[in-house]
Amino acid sequence: MLVATRMGEGFIKITGEVGTGKTLLCRKLIGSLGPEFYVAYIPNPYLEPAALLQELWTELGLEPVSGLPVQHQLLERDQRKAAMELTRDCRRVVICLDEVQAMPIETLEALRCSPISKPKSAS
Repeated sequence: MLVATRMGEGFIKITGEVGTGKTLLCRKLIGSLGPEFYVAYIPNPYLEPAALLQELWTELGLEPVSGLPVQHQLLERDQRKAAMELTRDCRRVVICLDEVQAMPIETLEALRCSPISKPKSAS
């Protein structure tokens, strides 16, 4: 997981039976990442798309959005902030989602399309 994270892989999926240590593995990964990463940990992603993006903003330490705007407004703001605040320090964003099997498909798609989850292209 560390190698894949440092190489900028897109999505990494960890599966296993209940009690095999998947959550522990996520927490260990988070503890092993250095200051070159912004990290968000969402323990229960069973959220609507806009609520998940709002939670990610909070976890990443970005200015919270007051109220819950329409999803396209949040995504538009997401693009500007991600480009300006998260990438200006040349840091990567790592999002750890626990219990993803409970996540609605629409929410997963919103995350996949979010600029926060897109790897930076090499220049």
